[in-house]
Amino acid sequence: MFFHRIEVPGLAQYSYMLGSEGQCAVIDPKRDVDTYLEMAEYNDLKITHILETHIHADFVSGAKELSYETKAAIYAGAEGHLEFDHIPLSDGDVIKLGAVAVEALHTPGHTPEHISYLVKDQSNIDSAPLLFTGDTLFTSEVGRPDLLGVESTEALARQLYQSLKNKLLTLDDKVQIYPGHGAGSLCGRSIGQNVTSTIGTERVSNYALKVKNENDFIELVSKTLPPVPPYFKRMKKINKKGPKILKKLPLPNIISPRELVDKLNDFQIIDIRYNQFFGSGYIKNSHNIYLDSRFSNWVGWFIYPDKPILIVFDDYENLDEAIRQLIRVGYDSITKCMQADNLLWEKVGLPIERLEQISVQDLKQKMSDKNELMILDVRERHEWERGRIPGTVNIPLGLVPERINELDPNLSLMLVCDSGSRSSIAASLLQQLGFS
Repeated sequence: MFFHRIEVPGLAQYSYMLGSEGQCAVIDPKRDVDTYLEMAEYNDLKITHILETHIHADFVSGAKELSYETKAAIYAGAEGHLEFDHIPLSDGDVIKLGAVAVEALHTPGHTPEHISYLVKDQSNIDSAPLLFTGDTLFTSEVGRPDLLGVESTEALARQLYQSLKNKLLTLDDKVQIYPGHGAGSLCGRSIGQNVTSTIGTERVSNYALKVKNENDFIELVSKTLPPVPPYFKRMKKINKKGPKILKKLPLPNIISPRELVDKLNDFQIIDIRYNQFFGSGYIKNSHNIYLDSRFSNWVGWFIYPDKPILIVFDDYENLDEAIRQLIRVGYDSITKCMQADNLLWEKVGLPIERLEQISVQDLKQKMSDKNELMILDVRERHEWERGRIPGTVNIPLGLVPERINELDPNLSLMLVCDSGSRSSIAASLLQQLGFS
């Protein structure tokens, strides 16, 4: 049996390829599907099945895109009522893939329609079955039940308890677990670092599986969950309806600085440079979202999906990665791009702003000078609690817009995080909101 795992860093999303006797299934594909097409061709496989575990909230599914490219059928849970062509699955349905049998297990809780896939290689009966758990069970964690809203959380948490106790934990301890996400994903509270596990390991080590009382379980998995990014609700709608088929990656046109002078208000400008280079000079009202693995997450928090996007970059090699990350979270309106050039921008009359970067020593001096200074720490609460500069205000980056009234525009404002990336995103946002 052929097996391969594909990881999307930042989103911490896992998709999988299974192959047998020339056939191949892809589980939970990402939207830029060239990865699967190339892997299948290299291994002399034909993609014949596309399996979805559930309606995803954190990324745009590549199922329709991959089906368009391969003519493979899409399989998904019947209770999802997807609004595009697919084969609905119920509990116990079996899909044949060469010598491999794939059994659908209805495991609601994270979502009502959630399907886990139990895979048995019938050509090797001594091998342990594989279980693709989607967002029901992770390593050291379980799926969060709150993404459909407060009104559904308790009922979904109850379903999650039953799915785990009466379905997954009845399987043999040797069953190998392959979850839909790894550490860093917001689809679970605190997912473990291991990319795989077994039913036996999780039975004895996963805190949520040790809870024997249903009401205690509901209380445990429903509380102190991380904030839900605002784009999650939009992802649900896109994936239920079926995303637009792209056929290829969008290729934005290059715009000259002179052309942009009279068109600034037509675009959302995303400057993907490292914060030090951004701070030395950038176009007014730009968002500084550095192109690292978390780029797509922060774009989802702060960028409107329908207004055209202009990408400012320093290296053409970064452009392809930026586009891939944008389409994975449903930003298809990438219309223009422009290479950074501070001197040329100023020469043609574009409004340029700067953002001072200072050292820890400089900050200590400012604090000792008794200046009217507010220090805003935009790390997550658990990071702030582990250690912080005395007197700081903590507002996690994603919550800055809704807690703006906690900041005093009359004070000098200093922003900190752990690397400078999140504080630069916050600073570029606050400057647009009138903070100087």
